[in-house]
Amino acid sequence: MPEVNEIRSLFRSMFSDESFLTGFIMFLPVIILAVIGPFIAPYKHPDAVVGPPGVPPSSQYLLGTTLYGQDVWSQLLFATPATLIIAAVAGAIATAIGIVLGVIAGYFGKTINDIINFFTNLFIAIPVTLFIMILSVVIGPKISNWLVALLTGLFSWSWTVRAVDPMTRSIKARDFINVARLNGSSSFEIAFGEILPVILPYVVIVYIIQFNAAIMTIVTLNLFGIGSLSIATWGTMLYWSVIATAFAYGIWWWYVPPGFLTAWTTLALILMVRGLNKIFNPRLRG
Repeated sequence: MPEVNEIRSLFRSMFSDESFLTGFIMFLPVIILAVIGPFIAPYKHPDAVVGPPGVPPSSQYLLGTTLYGQDVWSQLLFATPATLIIAAVAGAIATAIGIVLGVIAGYFGKTINDIINFFTNLFIAIPVTLFIMILSVVIGPKISNWLVALLTGLFSWSWTVRAVDPMTRSIKARDFINVARLNGSSSFEIAFGEILPVILPYVVIVYIIQFNAAIMTIVTLNLFGIGSLSIATWGTMLYWSVIATAFAYGIWWWYVPPGFLTAWTTLALILMVRGLNKIFNPRLRG
């Protein structure tokens, strides 16, 4: 079974790479926290007032309380899965659009390529976070986090097209593609049945990058009050701490944990991408 051997070889390469392994070890506790967080949270309603305001970390309140008397640890345990899920959806949307358009641009004729590249350049010129902020003024600041995820995905696919387009054109020139044409395969079958499977390993890298970018975008948008502020995310925790001037009161345990987790997760994903790049791109090895 060559496919099984290839998968095993890929996993051996991944976990023997120092960058990927470090990033994976860093990201693993975040995933565990996201999975078990809501089940181990001391308080099942993260916005409930459970104690005195501004209590520092203690045995009763592991990460202290907010200036509203809410348990920070419970908020963080609910905010972690919410943030990752919303970012995962946004990353999936951006990856899917970018991969499909990249394959189409790379395989089909110059006219289609020029049209897609025109819109790609247009979307590259649009700062996603700033654009959604402006758009929220029209829609209203109380837009849902799912709409934020959708908008983030819809406006974040451009650089993926830039990566997939030349890759597709390179694969298009290979002999097995000519054989597929001689066998009567349609352009659609060749593009998505022959070329797409070849670039699927790179889709993993593309998705992790999109996922990472989505985390930063969504946290930033929530920090500026855009999204469902009643739902605990890393961004909304930062937003309410800023609104309550927690920094001025020295309530560091309110804003440091979500800020730290955001930075920690971002660094972990960057290291994983760096490792995968070295595995899939021999020129980066050594």
